[in-house]
Amino acid sequence: EINDTLTKMFGGLEHHVRSHKVNEWVHPEDSPQVWKYYDELVRGERDHYRVEKAYYRNDGTVLWTNLTVSLLRDSEGRPEYQLALMEDTTERRLL
Repeated sequence: EINDTLTKMFGGLEHHVRSHKVNEWVHPEDSPQVWKYYDELVRGERDHYRVEKAYYRNDGTVLWTNLTVSLLRDSEGRPEYQLALMEDTTERRLL
């Protein structure tokens, strides 16, 4: 699911956010460590990670975030969902 705040952070177009896969949001300044953490999460090797990450908005500007991603498991302990929490840190980063 995508909430209104996330949609606004990415430029206000929900279809733009929904139409992209995670790997399409890659930014040149992404640390390779971010994708290592993501891969470990998907494989069930870690339960969560926290990183500073940049994304491209719909208009091409950069959105800087503190990103926390957690793995949610089903009743038998198998990975089922990912929950991502983003804090927009763009203004703070520009100071």
